[in-house]
Amino acid sequence: MMNLPNLLTKLHRPPLPPHLAHRPHLIERLNQGLARSHKLTQIVAPAGFGKTTLLSQWTDDLHAQRAPARGDGQQEVSASTTA
Repeated sequence: MMNLPNLLTKLHRPPLPPHLAHRPHLIERLNQGLARSHKLTQIVAPAGFGKTTLLSQWTDDLHAQRAPARGDGQQEVSASTTA
């Protein structure tokens, strides 16, 4: 059985590091997929290449730009990572 600290890492996004490498071209590609109503976007890279950090940065950007209220017709964005 998974211990509590490991389980919590699967339920909450990690905080963005202060020395974050900004990758606007990847954020733009994620935004394009959302704008085109793609139902799934897969992010593939080796361990340690910043997949979770990219998703955290993207969701922070989305919340800052849109902050939609429930029921306003906006798409819901959820990020899931698998180990």
